[in-house]
Amino acid sequence: MTCAGSAIAQDAGDVSPSVADTVQALQQRMLADPQLADAVHALSDNPQVQAILADPALAAALSRGDVATLLADPKIKRLADDPAVQSVTRQVAP
Repeated sequence: MTCAGSAIAQDAGDVSPSVADTVQALQQRMLADPQLADAVHALSDNPQVQAILADPALAAALSRGDVATLLADPKIKRLADDPAVQSVTRQVAP
């Protein structure tokens, strides 16, 4: 799991039940699928992910589960276009 995932999981009590439930479901899927877990872990080496985690405002939004703030940020928008992220997204999508 990435540091972001860990931060969200640790603070899941501080977010809305639907966000916390979604995070928990994603964590369970990653634990059940070693290839998905490896793909997510590999993202921690991605410079864009590192820049997001180093940004105090984005790190705080991640820990709060503040999806609106995250989706509005240009760094997150650029990260969503990254082929490695898109690959993980396809694996996670129902």
